Amino acid sequence: MLENLVKEKVMSVALKEFPVVDKDQSISIALKLMSKFGLDRVLVSDNGEIIGIVTKKDLLDKLLVERTRRTTASRMHVSSFMSAPLITIKGDENIGTAAKLMSEKNISSIPVEIDGEISGLITKREFLKVFTVVKNIYVERIMSPVVYIARVGDRLLHIRNLMMEHNVYYFPIVDYKKQIVGSISIEEIADAFIYFHEHVPEKHRKEKRQNIFVEDVMRRPPIIVGLDTSIADLASRLLSERQRGAIVVHENEIRGIVTLDSFIEFLIKYTT
Repeated sequence: MLENLVKEKVMSVALKEFPVVDKDQSISIALKLMSKFGLDRVLVSDNGEIIGIVTKKDLLDKLLVERTRRTTASRMHVSSFMSAPLITIKGDENIGTAAKLMSEKNISSIPVEIDGEISGLITKREFLKVFTVVKNIYVERIMSPVVYIARVGDRLLHIRNLMMEHNVYYFPIVDYKKQIVGSISIEEIADAFIYFHEHVPEKHRKEKRQNIFVEDVMRRPPIIVGLDTSIADLASRLLSERQRGAIVVHENEIRGIVTLDSFIEFLIKYTT
């Protein structure tokens, strides 16, 4: 089945409506647009031409450096945070090609170009739509090993650094009794530090950001699945609950995780 699904055109799953902000507008405007569209990214334009992209992860990376410590989102321009030049894909390309491009370029979204215009946007989440009909493949085949199990009391900055080090952006969280109590992804971390940057006075930021803990921002309840859960059911849950991943449990033990990247990597295997 997947052999046929990967041949579908990218516009069949792409977002047709997405936020666009001018490069000279403020980051606060970009954040409002992200919130309005329910996305963690915004495309950037210059004189009406889309030239780049800004994600919350981009903001997180730069807000944690010293030179941005003394300013606020309303005083920072989008152009200082955007990634450019933009990597795009033609509208007549297939989903499998888009997945390979995303993996090879290590990017998390691709604008779709039709007749010289950006007409769609594919993020990692859009690939889940392909899997909602794949009922004969199970979680055990696509799950990844657990890189790190976060614990209540872990500092958020430490978790962010581990994610960057291992290029894995989703961790389970357990309490002192080793019971699963939540999950943490780069999205929750970015939201937390962006909010922190805007609401904590500059003179206290460096000290206080060391005292944000995973339990302050974790997702609860997390999605927990078994080895025999179909990837169709999991893809549907991830879409409806807008989560980045799920924790795989068997015989009361954490056996792995399934993330958006797990689905993309699996899809690539069926792309010729």
